[in-house]
Formats: sequence, structure tokens, C-alpha cells
Amino acid sequence: MLVQGDDDRNVDFGQVVGLVNPLRARNVHFELTVFSDEVHDFPVFQRWLKTFNAAGDLFNRYLRR
Repeated sequence: MLVQGDDDRNVDFGQVVGLVNPLRARNVHFELTVFSDEVHDFPVFQRWLKTFNAAGDLFNRYLRR
């Protein structure tokens, strides 16, 4: 699971692209969420909720057996 704000000043947006390309090349499943106009620490509470809910969904689909 990759989550990135496209206005992040701590982690360059190109780094998430640098992770996506090798994952795709190796057919590794991943889920990417990009928040537009968002900085590194997500000051908008709704984006934290969306991120935590997406993580919970991912865990339930792939880790719960």
C-alpha cells in the first residue's frame, strides 16, 4: 500500500513513481492512493480516515484467513 500527497515536501513525488514501476514490472500487487494538493503529514483529517480505512480493507482482503 502506497499513500502519497502530491505536494509532499519531505518525500519527492517521483519516489513513489520509482516504487510503482519495479512493482509493476515484477507483477507485485500494490494499491496506490495519491492525495492531490496534500503535504507530508496530511493535515486534513478525512484523508487520515480514508488511509486507515483503506489499510484495514487491504489487511482484511490479504491477511485475514
